[in-house]
Amino acid sequence: MLILFTAVGSAYAYKLAKNGRCVITYFGEGAASEGDAHAAFNFAATLNCPVIFFWLVSELNPVFNSCSWCITPPYPQKSHLYF
Repeated sequence: MLILFTAVGSAYAYKLAKNGRCVITYFGEGAASEGDAHAAFNFAATLNCPVIFFWLVSELNPVFNSCSWCITPPYPQKSHLYF
């Protein structure tokens, strides 16, 4: 989950430098269920950082669909969010 904080920190540095750059980061369902991810989202939203979060959902991605090496169950099994 450290990658989300690194992405937001880099985006904040780009914002302060006013160079027009943006950061794109991706994460999976394991990171989405951690509190660190929500803290990174809040930090990015509060400071208006130029960052794009790309969430890889195993049900929508054929590469990760087997979920044989995921650390958490698929997201629809642990929430009421439907795709």
